[in-house]
Amino acid sequence: MVTWTDVRRWDPAAVGKIADDLNAWCARIIGANDDVEAMARFDGWTGDASVAASTRGNSLITTAEQLVAQASAVRRGAHEVQIALERISAFVRETEDLAHRHGLTGPTGHPYPKPRLTTLRSRKPSRSH
Repeated sequence: MVTWTDVRRWDPAAVGKIADDLNAWCARIIGANDDVEAMARFDGWTGDASVAASTRGNSLITTAEQLVAQASAVRRGAHEVQIALERISAFVRETEDLAHRHGLTGPTGHPYPKPRLTTLRSRKPSRSH
């Protein structure tokens, strides 16, 4: 079960970095795929070697396209998680602020800590579209 302490440690920026890294890898795979497409043209070739080279080139192109599609789906998911975690983090800060102002205690009987000073506005969202 997730505890309040666990939720307080969630880091939207870390998830955003994952989305950014996946975006960079997608760009690299797309670049490599473009190179394979350029190399897979065998103008003037005939025979079994030409067919084998074209088949292998097309297989590599298809695999790269599938990798990009799958990585892009994960990247979009990570970006959506980042946004959700930013909202949750804001709610946690607001809840702790309210509890602190009213002297409420947490489940352990200890007072809620004074809220952290970071805000959502101080974090720059990742641009990984």
